[in-house]
Amino acid sequence: MLGVQLALVSHDTDVHFNASQLGIQVFESVRQAQESHWRRPARLDRKEKILQTVSDRPAVRSLERPKREVTPPSTLSRLALFSLGVLALLSIAAVLLPSADVHLSPQIQSQDVTLQIEASESFQRINLSGQIPIHTVNVIVEGQDSIETSGRINIPDQTASGSAVFTNLTDHSVVIPADLVITTQDGSVRFATRRGGSVSSGPGRTLNLPIEALQPGSQSNLAAGKIQAIEGPLGVELTVTNPQPTTGGSDLASPAASPLDQSRLRNRLETALRQSALQEIQSGLDPGDILLTELPIQTQILEMIYDPDDAQPANNLTLKLRLEYQAPIVQESDLSTLATAILDANLQDGYSPVPGSLDINHLSSPERSDDSTYQWRMKAQRKTEAEVMDEQATQLAIGLSPLQASQRLVEALPLARPPTILMSPSWWPRMPFLPFRISIVSEP
Repeated sequence: MLGVQLALVSHDTDVHFNASQLGIQVFESVRQAQESHWRRPARLDRKEKILQTVSDRPAVRSLERPKREVTPPSTLSRLALFSLGVLALLSIAAVLLPSADVHLSPQIQSQDVTLQIEASESFQRINLSGQIPIHTVNVIVEGQDSIETSGRINIPDQTASGSAVFTNLTDHSVVIPADLVITTQDGSVRFATRRGGSVSSGPGRTLNLPIEALQPGSQSNLAAGKIQAIEGPLGVELTVTNPQPTTGGSDLASPAASPLDQSRLRNRLETALRQSALQEIQSGLDPGDILLTELPIQTQILEMIYDPDDAQPANNLTLKLRLEYQAPIVQESDLSTLATAILDANLQDGYSPVPGSLDINHLSSPERSDDSTYQWRMKAQRKTEAEVMDEQATQLAIGLSPLQASQRLVEALPLARPPTILMSPSWWPRMPFLPFRISIVSEP
């Protein structure tokens, strides 16, 4: 009455019968109902008549189809149906229950190549022709050492003494105080008067006073006439000289460091520091790195202190050094990269390298040429493994007995030895029929 179309989806024969009597369409599935063209609905007066018929239950009952008498199945039929059910369950169990682990050992082959290596600092990258760059390692080491001095030095001991004659240059008397300093012309040796006095007035008048050197040592033993200057303002009123040599100055011999001692100590300490730098460089290298020189090269003196630092009396000479050393190396990573690239270029089809199997053996020691290039021969060797696809192995073994599957896998795949097949349950006679129930395990 509302203009809505109604249809039923059912497999019930009674529903089909009653729906056909009422003019209602019946479909086998929802999809069929959605895709089929529905017939036009009955006229409104017929709908009312149908509704009236439905409301009349006895009439509906009269329209019902007579029920058919159903004969119960025989015992043999029931037994056959039960057997079919059991067989179906066993078939499903035979497909889903068994599993198998297949352990495969792919074939292993050895691959090697001999290379002529050329290393130089001018190479910026690795070249498949055998060229690799040189890297430098810098270390800073410091140390201290001392030796007994072998030189001798004179230490000033006694001071020299003598007399000086002062001559007046003015027309008045001049008073000379005690401790007046007089010197040689260059001022290198200085004396002082022991006592004071007064020079009489008038040019040319003189006064003789005792003098003593201010510094001990034999350098104050002067010849006559060497004292010629007066320090201070009296120098414009008086002249001075020593008419007699000054005497009594003496030196005392004492041990001291000589230039030879300094050179010997430095060479010894540098040798020790070079060995220390070599050990430090070697300890910092990665396994497989090559040190291209027996001893590192000194590149810079960062600190050098002698004690004593000049010609002073000393029984021992001490030196503190802080030096920078440098050494050329070839990194193992560069050698491995070069060897791997060349081996990969010559890899046999169907094989892949075994990780961690690369071995590098140096057939000769690096030799340096005039252009700072090092050359030597090297052999690189590794293991390669046959590539076995799990899907292929699974398809070869499906449904066969373990013995047949083993024989077929050996014939079809590059294996080092017959595979090991573990069935679950262990007594199951055949490999699973479902691929996901077969597990392929590759062993070294």
